[in-house]
Amino acid sequence: MGFALQQQIADRNHETVVVGLGESGLSVAAYLSSNDIPFVMVDTRDNPPQFNAFKQRFPNTEVYLGELSANIFSKAKQIIVSPGINTNNKVIQLAVAQGAKCFGDIELFSNNTKVPVAAITGSNGKSTVASLVTEMAKSAGRRAYSGGNLGPPALELLKHKDAELFILELSSFQLESTQSLNPQVSVV
Repeated sequence: MGFALQQQIADRNHETVVVGLGESGLSVAAYLSSNDIPFVMVDTRDNPPQFNAFKQRFPNTEVYLGELSANIFSKAKQIIVSPGINTNNKVIQLAVAQGAKCFGDIELFSNNTKVPVAAITGSNGKSTVASLVTEMAKSAGRRAYSGGNLGPPALELLKHKDAELFILELSSFQLESTQSLNPQVSVV
């Protein structure tokens, strides 16, 4: 990347940087956009799985693909990482050292709901248990919705204004970038 382009990127005010353009990243983009929060999207892959869908939904949002650039993160106040993104990346760590907060979509979800949550994690059987708990809650007459690692990304669950219970299947990667999730029930 040439100096002029690096300077042009550094001069922009990217306060919110979303890292990872898969299902979770796309849901974060939709959430931020619906709340009028400007952001920039980055992904280390040259052809991330949700790139075309992203460009169709957010044609005016900047996207940077390939190696992470410190210039893009230089003014970040929050970095929202998709599951599996290595938060020990030197560019991310530099931004954190300069005061940026780094978290994932589950953290964003947990800070934006008051609905009780059942959180399910483990090495095997997460999807089965999450599906069973969801069906049990529905059979008991509860308006329950499941997501997270299974099914729709957690942020998409927030559209269910009638929800009485959210069931989240959570991977270790999702838990790694979560600080304030306070489920009523946790299962390992």
